[in-house]
Amino acid sequence: MPTRSQFIAQIKDDYGDAWTELDDLEIFLTNGYIEWVENRDHNAINYLYAVVARLRDSLYEVVGKGYPLSSQYAVPEFLEDHTISEGGVDMPGILAAMMQSSNDEYKQFIGIVDAYRMALWNQPFNVEFYAALARGFANWE
Repeated sequence: MPTRSQFIAQIKDDYGDAWTELDDLEIFLTNGYIEWVENRDHNAINYLYAVVARLRDSLYEVVGKGYPLSSQYAVPEFLEDHTISEGGVDMPGILAAMMQSSNDEYKQFIGIVDAYRMALWNQPFNVEFYAALARGFANWE
């Protein structure tokens, strides 16, 4: 599977290509209009054909189907493969990530938790809420 960076780079390239195609449209529309005003209908039709071709090409770039990284549509596939879906962070995922972490990552995690604990130390404490929470944990099987 392509990496997140590869996907983003390809999507940016595709959008840049689409913008170039759309930028060319203005030139072809202007030239087609000039040819039509000058009664050179055949030339005007050629420019209008070029406009349609550029529109097709720009849509192809934005949709991004069949680009080198995938046979799917670029943006939806990127979102499916490289973003978190609703509810995507759960305890099994957290625990699996912790088991694969390095010692430096453990130290950083514990440091953050301890710093947060210290920041809360002198804050008001809701005894009833935390007592109920503790009772819930006490009921583990």
